[in-house]
Amino acid sequence: MALCYLPSNDRQRPGLAQRIRQMNDDLLTPSLGSNDRADAYDRPWNPWHLVFVAFLGGIAAAAILQTINWRKLNAPERVLPTAIALGFFVLFIGLGSGYVANHWTSDGTMDGRTVRLTQRVVSVAIAVAVAAMQNRSFTLAERMDVEIGRLLWKPAILAILAGGVIQFLLGMLGTIL
Repeated sequence: MALCYLPSNDRQRPGLAQRIRQMNDDLLTPSLGSNDRADAYDRPWNPWHLVFVAFLGGIAAAAILQTINWRKLNAPERVLPTAIALGFFVLFIGLGSGYVANHWTSDGTMDGRTVRLTQRVVSVAIAVAVAAMQNRSFTLAERMDVEIGRLLWKPAILAILAGGVIQFLLGMLGTIL
């Protein structure tokens, strides 16, 4: 029984049989690597829930929790690069929104709502990108019946408060620039 349809005349579509054999070979190769050890997970959070934290609390709150989630997902080699990248975005968004709020809203070029909306959209987009990177490890944890961290609201509230202070201070620094 054939798994797929092959045209009788291979000259009609050159390379089709080879591509189909390649696809069948890809299906049978294992996708787990040496770093995919579900027994070392420490109650990771669902990375898509952290996107809501980015929406409610901004990129600083999401950056704190997404960096912690890499450690919970047994990927310590990704903690530092994520912290540096998200720290850059926190700095850029905080200083940029303060600068824009001070210089562009005072002369009527842009209103404060546009600045806040842009900041929120960029924060959620960055959180979605990090959540997509964490999704593979989290899916493995779910399939291996690892206990998933359920109580996200306590760390989320603390991260939102800490992130709010960080973004406020960066925004104030941005108004000085």
